[in-house]
This record gives sequence, C-alpha cells and structure tokens, in this order.
Amino acid sequence: MLVSGSWQAMRHPWFAEAPQSNGEEAAAGAAAGPDPLALRIGQRIRRRREELGITQQELAGRELTRGFISQLEKGIVMPSLKSLEIIAARLHKPLAYFLQEEPSSPPAAQASRHLELACQHMVLGDEPRAEELLQRAHQLAGEATDSPAFQGRLALARAARARRAGQVAAAAEELARAAQQLWLAGDEEAALQAQVWWAESLLALGEAPAAARGLEEALLRTAGLPPLRPQLRLQARALLGICLQRAGRPQEAAALLEQVLQESERWGIWPYPDQVLLALGLALEREGPRAAASAASRLHQASCVAEALAHDRVRARALQELARLVAREDPERACQALEAAYRCAQQAQDSRWAASLLGQLAELLAERGLPGQALSVLEQALEQAQGAERVRLLVRQGQLLAQLGEDGRAKAVLEQALQWGEREGDPRDVAAACSQLGQLLRRQGDHQAAGEYLARAVALYESTSPR
Repeated sequence: MLVSGSWQAMRHPWFAEAPQSNGEEAAAGAAAGPDPLALRIGQRIRRRREELGITQQELAGRELTRGFISQLEKGIVMPSLKSLEIIAARLHKPLAYFLQEEPSSPPAAQASRHLELACQHMVLGDEPRAEELLQRAHQLAGEATDSPAFQGRLALARAARARRAGQVAAAAEELARAAQQLWLAGDEEAALQAQVWWAESLLALGEAPAAARGLEEALLRTAGLPPLRPQLRLQARALLGICLQRAGRPQEAAALLEQVLQESERWGIWPYPDQVLLALGLALEREGPRAAASAASRLHQASCVAEALAHDRVRARALQELARLVAREDPERACQALEAAYRCAQQAQDSRWAASLLGQLAELLAERGLPGQALSVLEQALEQAQGAERVRLLVRQGQLLAQLGEDGRAKAVLEQALQWGEREGDPRDVAAACSQLGQLLRRQGDHQAAGEYLARAVALYESTSPR
C-alpha cells in the first residue's frame, strides 16, 4: 500500500546558499524595473529550470550567482547576451526559446491543457469543475479527439475519477490505456508519470510482479531520451525498488533502493521516503545474519519517517518487522516496538491487526518468562480479535493458564476455543487446543476423555501435515 500522495506534484529542492559578488549582478541591480521582455525571459528560465529539477545555485554555476538568477526569474533584471548564452546551454534550450514571443496556443494545445486541469480537479474532488473542463476540452479538440495525445490525457482524467471513487482496478485500466496512448504520442514524460501511477494502483491490488515489469520497461524506454525531470525518474526508480521487494526479488531491490537513497540525498527529493526505507530493511533482512544490523537500522529509520508523516500503517509494519528481527538479541526492545506498533494499528483503525500484534507481544513476554504479563496482554487482544485469530489467541491463553496451574480456567478457555474453532478456526489451532485439553484431563485422571482429545489432535495434525 502506498500512502505518499504521489499523485500530487512533487516539490523541487531549494538550497539557501549565499550569493557571491559579481560585476554583472551589480550592474544589473541598477535596472529601473521589470519590462515585458525581462518578465518573459525570467518566467521561461524558471519554468525550464523546474522542469529539469535543478536549483538556482546549480544554474548559476561559477560564472553567475544564485541571487542574480533569483532576480532574473522575477523579471527584475535583464541578462546580458553572454549570461543568457550560459543559462541557455545549462537549460538545454536555444536562445530563441527565451527571446521569442509565444504564439497563441492552437485549439488542440488548449484542449490538452483543459484535460490536465480536469485531471487536477478530479484528484482534488471537484468533479463538477472537472466535468466542465472535460466538455470544454472536447469542444476545443474537434477532430483531434482521436489523437493519441488527447486520448492519453482523457484516460488520465478518467483514472483520476476512478481513483477518487476508490475504484482501484478501474483506475489501473485507465492508466494502462493512458500510458499506451502517451507513448504513441511521443510524450515520454507524461507516459512515464502514467506508468508510475499505474504501478501504484497495481501495488494496491497486490500485483507487485506486474508493476515491477511495467516500470522496468518504462525506464528502459526513457533511458536514451533527453533528460526528463529528475524527480520523475527518481520516483519511478524508488517505486520499482518497492515493487521488486514485494515481488520477492530482494537483492535487486536492495541494490536499487540504496542508489535511490543516494540520489535522494543529492537532489533533496525523497519519493515514498518511509516506504523506501521499509522495503530496503525487508530486502536486507532476507540477506541473512550479516545484514541484520543494517536491516534493523533501516526499519528503525522507516518507523521514524512514517511517524513524522503520520503514516500509521507503514510505521506499524516497520516496527513489527523490527521487533521480529531483534527479538532474540534484544527482547526488551522488541516488546517496546510491538507496543508502539499496536498503537499505530489502533490509530489506523485496524482492530484485527492490532489484536495480532498484541498476540505477538504476549508470545514474546511468555518466552521471556513473564506468563502473567502475557495473559494480561492476551485478554486485551481477545477484546478485539475475530475469527481464526481469536481461536489462536484463546488456545495460547489456555496453554499459559495450564502452565500456571490454573487447570479449571484453562479447561474453560480451551473448550471455548474448540467451539469457535469448529466454525472458523485453523485446524492446527484446533489440534493444539485438543492436545492441551487431553493433557489437562489426563492430569486430572480422566484418561478416557483425555485419550479422545489426544486422538483427535493426532488426526488433525496428520490431516494438515504435508504428504
């Protein structure tokens, strides 16, 4: 499950570096004020710089200063031809791009813009405005409605509507259609973005292998093209790493996600930050004991980032896995992690998961030789547990009561577990309840009933064991 809100525009990195002294900047400061040409140049410089995802300092380089670039983008100063040539080269655009007046947009371009706005309004939940923009787009496009570019944008808007309504499968279908049309239209950037959203939807549907294959193909298609927005490629690579981990390819996932973290540090852009760290921790865990310390560190980082982002489910999962990883060497820390994970599951309003986490905590307390505390936790868990999980917890409660010598209470609890187990329990839990009941009855001298329960336990164990 992805909770990063990546359908919204990603933020660009900004670095507050002190401007250096520069002769041209001093001369430019004498300019009387912005004129239309300066405003147009500044707007195009900023728009192109943000498309490439570079900072003002990176654009300035050694020849100019960040302060000069800032004034330039606001239309306060007019650059010299030499300065504009430097800027144009770094932005991969000809001088004419910054100097020429923009021609009026053709109807097809206006229609495409209306579709983009419709998609944004659909994401924000303003469906009346989105429908109005869709109708206007159809009117403007005219015969161009059959073009791949128009059909791709239209599919994006429909996907946003489906996603807003919680129809994840329908959104995935529309996004697949959008990506296909946008690749045909030659709009690689929009196609890659559609592919990323499509992969997010597949992950939500539990189809990680298919999502990974689609992202791998999309990244290969864009590898030799002019540079796309670094944010977008980084987002796609981060999501691919998450997909690889969930698809059971931990070594590939770990290598890619380590690279993603390095690039995130470089650009100051962090797509899916808590989920990247969680996936990396889980991937490293699969590499065995020598990677256990690194895995635990990444899981701890994931829980901290998820807490800052208020992503309760991601934090609960990170803490649950961390507890399992450190349980043998540091059981006290594992207990603390499970308690925190339980609180997160409660905040996420997932009572079934919360009960399961309490059951794990009770098990750990019992292993530490604290059966009384374990029983107290189990009682709390049983207030929320349902179905097979309730049967399992009842069996464990009965076993602990028997361990403490409270045979009467243990027998009542185990009989209750059998009643629930006959309707919705796991046969192995029912077998465990029968086995414990048989031992209790034998201890009390009722050998006939004990033999019946023990025979039933053996039959259930044999029926569930692999042949």
